[in-house]
Amino acid sequence: CHRWDSGGGGAPLAAGEVALTRDEKEMGVVLADIGGGTTDVAIFKNGSLWYASVIPVGGYQLTRDLSIAFSLPSSVAEDLKIKWGYALPEALEETEEITLPAVPGHPSRSLQRREFCQPLYERLTELLRLVLYKVRQAGLERTPPAGLVLTGGSASLMGLDELTRRLVPSPMRIGQPRGIPGLPSELKKPAFSTSVGILLWGIKHHGERRNYRDGERSTLASRGLFHWPRKTAQLASPVHSE
Repeated sequence: CHRWDSGGGGAPLAAGEVALTRDEKEMGVVLADIGGGTTDVAIFKNGSLWYASVIPVGGYQLTRDLSIAFSLPSSVAEDLKIKWGYALPEALEETEEITLPAVPGHPSRSLQRREFCQPLYERLTELLRLVLYKVRQAGLERTPPAGLVLTGGSASLMGLDELTRRLVPSPMRIGQPRGIPGLPSELKKPAFSTSVGILLWGIKHHGERRNYRDGERSTLASRGLFHWPRKTAQLASPVHSE
């Protein structure tokens, strides 16, 4: 049976269309799509979406945590998160330092990169534990055999794969659009999984059967439907904190 907990399954279906393999969906897999303000959690079993839920934690909260902890404007915290953020601070050198730029009320200052990344570690640890809670809430005693796939913009944060492997007792990987001939390199990133999935889902279910997965010859590419990287990137481009 299909179960939607506090939300529909449209976004997870779209992301799963491009970020998961057919084998993963058949074996059973958890997909966590870390967006801007929320994380969509989906469980696929026997090739279909079986459970979907939403966690109210995402990239915006990571940025806000840094903003509050170090008295930074959100835009500055976001830029620093992208450049220096690391999900597992203890893996960093103790001597490594970064410089926080001068902002109104605070001069430029230096601090350990480990210290800067600590709020990210705490928030992401909370998020991963909530993902595991959703698995139990779905009625499963453990993560399905194919494990956990993380996607969405914040899945690109450095060190997240290391942290996840420590906390989640199952296989894991970072998911992004894959197996789509002709897809521009600009869109082959975790941040675009849902956007690309929505485009492909719409094409797939509008009357024409086209093979666009697993390296098969694609009429999508041959007819130029993926020859618009700039326009699509503009339409689908997420906020950095997603």
